Amino acid sequence: MKSALRKLIAELNCLDLPVSVLTDSTDLYAVGLTSLDSVQLLLEVEHEFGIVVPDAMLSYELFSSIDSLAAAIAELQRLKAAPAALAIDDGDGQRGAAAPAAGR
Repeated sequence: MKSALRKLIAELNCLDLPVSVLTDSTDLYAVGLTSLDSVQLLLEVEHEFGIVVPDAMLSYELFSSIDSLAAAIAELQRLKAAPAALAIDDGDGQRGAAAPAAGR
């Protein structure tokens, strides 16, 4: 995921440094990311990873580093997958919650 983020950032060409010299914790704003760049990055991230970042999550911290972006994406992907994994068809046309596996 982080390599895909690096590729997106490189394609946007929005930083003062090459993406290859950044660490995952480099402050992206300190190396040239602007608020406009963060909006463009948001749109690319949503498209690339098939997620929608809720307004409540939009913050300076979200775009502050590759680490913070990757953590948010992973969480949103987990939340997106959770309802599908927990919902099952009981055969009566209604959906119920899946029971935990035995021994858990």
